Amino acid sequence: ADRSAIVARGPLQGFSPLVWAVVASTAFGGLLVAAVVKHADNIVKMYAAACAIVLTCAVTSIVTASPPSALFLSGMALVLGSLLLYNQPVATARTAAAAAAA
Repeated sequence: ADRSAIVARGPLQGFSPLVWAVVASTAFGGLLVAAVVKHADNIVKMYAAACAIVLTCAVTSIVTASPPSALFLSGMALVLGSLLLYNQPVATARTAAAAAAA
């Protein structure tokens, strides 16, 4: 039954503009991940994914007027805290000596 429909109308029959938007969005996301990994590292990619989850939760909570669970909020705090710690400058012996001399 499906074979005759595919032969008659092609394999992409029924693709609406909304479906094409989802396909394009997914393809763009894949290219974006490849660019991030090429120019940064996997840690940056993981933090970007974690921040995207936090942002999605915040938007969903606002739109649906339902608060996130306490467990999710504690996980979000850990992610944001680790993000702040990861971006702290590394203290080396040289920078510590320069700070002490100033």
